[in-house]
Parts: sequence; structure tokens; C-alpha cells
Amino acid sequence: MAKKEVKDAPTKVITTQEKRKLKCELTRDELLDFGQKLADAQQRKVETEAELQSFKDQCKGKLATAEGDVIQFSSLIRQRYQHRDVECEVTKDYAAATVTVRRLDTFDTVETRPMTKDELAQ
Repeated sequence: MAKKEVKDAPTKVITTQEKRKLKCELTRDELLDFGQKLADAQQRKVETEAELQSFKDQCKGKLATAEGDVIQFSSLIRQRYQHRDVECEVTKDYAAATVTVRRLDTFDTVETRPMTKDELAQ
């Protein structure tokens, strides 16, 4: 029997291009450049941490002030009074040997007491 000659079918080859992330050794210049960028980033980090600490310290001060105000105002509200400088009239009655202190804003008498020996001697 005679062999039939088989013709090879033509092979189809397609070539395309694409991008892939592959390992690449860094050059000396690239290493120096990244080293500089690292140093800059480290410096920014240190400066930012210092700014953050300063901001925290400022906030702590503001918080302490606010806490003090809360204590002061809550105390005033709880007590319902506050000591203030008030103009007063002091009357020395030598005949009765008394001293009377009267508020000039409400005209209430705040104190009536006997005169001291020194006051009587005046």
C-alpha cells in the first residue's frame, strides 16, 4: 500500500504585548533616589509627630481650662450665690455704741455690731 503524503497544516502564531508587574533590580541611582525619599519621609514623620504632640498639649490645656470652668459654674449654680465687691455704707452710732453696715445696691443691713474700744475712743 502506498503511503499518502500528509501535508502539514500551517501553524497559526499570534504575538501580542501586555504589561505585567515583574521583579526588576534597582539601579544605584534608583537606590539613591529612594534613599533620599525615605529620609524626606522620615523627617516629615518626625515633624508631624512633633506637631501632633504640640496640638495634644494645647488641647490638654484647653480641656483643663474647660474642666475648671465647669467646676466653678456648677458650684455657683449649686450654691446659688457668689461673693462680689459691693459698695457699702458704714454708720458709726456713738450714742448707741454700734456700727451698722448697709449695702448700697439693695440697702439691706449686712451687719450690726457693738463698737470696739478703739472705735469708741475715736
